[in-house]
Amino acid sequence: MPKDILGWLRPLHIYKGVKNKMKKNKVMLVDDNLDNRVIVGEMLETDYEVFLSENGSDCLVEIPTFQPDVILLDWMMPSMDGIEVLSAIRQKSEFRNIRVIMMTVKAQAEDVLKAWEAGAHGYLIKPIEKLDLMKILERKMLEKKMLDKQDEERSDMESHLRQAQKMDAIGTLAGGIAHDFNNILFPIMAYSEMIKENPENTAGVKKYIGQVQVAAKRAQELVKQILTFSRRTEQTPLAVEVGLILKEALKLLQPAFPANIQIQFQILKNCKMIFADPTQIHQVIINLCTNAKHAMQPKGGQLSICLRNLPDNETLLLNLQPDVGYLELKVGDTGTGIPEDIMENIFEPFFTTKEVGKGTGMGLSVVYGIVKNLGGSVSVKSEVGKGTVFRLYLPVIKERPKSCEAKKSKKIVGGTEKILVVDDEPVIAEMLSKVLKGLGYQVAVFTSCSETIKESRQNGGDLLITDCSMPEMTGVELAEQFWLKQANFPVILMTGYSETLSKEEALKIGFSDYLIKPVLRADLARAIRKALDKKTT
Repeated sequence: MPKDILGWLRPLHIYKGVKNKMKKNKVMLVDDNLDNRVIVGEMLETDYEVFLSENGSDCLVEIPTFQPDVILLDWMMPSMDGIEVLSAIRQKSEFRNIRVIMMTVKAQAEDVLKAWEAGAHGYLIKPIEKLDLMKILERKMLEKKMLDKQDEERSDMESHLRQAQKMDAIGTLAGGIAHDFNNILFPIMAYSEMIKENPENTAGVKKYIGQVQVAAKRAQELVKQILTFSRRTEQTPLAVEVGLILKEALKLLQPAFPANIQIQFQILKNCKMIFADPTQIHQVIINLCTNAKHAMQPKGGQLSICLRNLPDNETLLLNLQPDVGYLELKVGDTGTGIPEDIMENIFEPFFTTKEVGKGTGMGLSVVYGIVKNLGGSVSVKSEVGKGTVFRLYLPVIKERPKSCEAKKSKKIVGGTEKILVVDDEPVIAEMLSKVLKGLGYQVAVFTSCSETIKESRQNGGDLLITDCSMPEMTGVELAEQFWLKQANFPVILMTGYSETLSKEEALKIGFSDYLIKPVLRADLARAIRKALDKKTT
């Protein structure tokens, strides 16, 4: 048989598997003998999608792309034998469900035992009978299918449990949230009354309005935190400053803590960033602090939190990866401590020492799962009657991303174009009219979508700003009416909150921008100018 037969044989088998309308299970055959590859490949090509590999190195490279269900692995191969290949496969968690069947001419009991100990799921003696091969493949395909299904069910369950635990934490924070909102509303109401009572006091009015703006900004950030934390979907991981998230979380937590628990926290300078979902880091902090609070009730105590870059010499002592670099987040309390006999159970789902109705028992298991998924580590030390200290080690980003550097404020630029504004809230519509006229624009304001369409058809317009949710039609439906007439007509969508449409989806549909209310004048001006300038280029 010609040596270059492998060149056409390998793509032929893959092509047959892909072409078949019925999705076939995948088999990877690893054997340095060309004749063996051809013979076994021909046995399997009718029933399976087959990939042929002549050595262990190629096999390991191709597994992530081909994603086999079963690997038929020759034992005796040059440079890297089957046991070494099997060991490399077992080290990758993403390959854990792949079934590996060893093939060899060896038939001694000690060889079979060695294969099983290395992690093989089957053993075939060469020469291989087709019937024996097909039977073992059928069994292993069923095993792989069952394991994949279990993984999928486990993943779904973990997702539901994480959400349940989030809502449990929101319940814990309810008092703190109410406290914060009331503190925000108090200056807004008080300063507004003073402005109303004495409008001639120009200096005082200017000062009071500044305080109202500060309070409104705090309210905006608080709503953003609550929505981010309670959402069902996880964010895309990005470069985050743990110190900023720590400060945000403590703002919510502090009012929910009784007066007899003191909170001390320290964020050391120049803490590096990590690559993570900000929501999950927020959740980790809240879970650890809430656990500490429960441990110190009813007597009270001290909660201490410290964030720092972990020195390289300590990384080595802790057996962490030496070339990675870590942040250390330490959360300690002076509570009851954890008994030694239950210490090994504390990260298990639903394990809790709390009374029924006092928690889900998911807090620490969620913390552990999040940190491990980030490639980090968790350690805990505790002494009964003296307290507990959790230390989280989170891998850092070596260089600070340029996008995270502080942006210079840009001058607010207006224009003279005609802008159509529609919002079913008259107060908001009127407010937007005043803001836009102040920027120099011609403005036509409406609370009705049909009136907006009528104005556009009769007198035209250069840009539309529309609310997302309105009784007559949605902002998307209104925009589509404009796009029927002019495909690239610029439309900015504004919303207080939308479960059905994200910013990414809105931009994909064709919106020029997607703004979350409340919107600062400068941000609104930039979005309008960007949309109009793009229209003219």
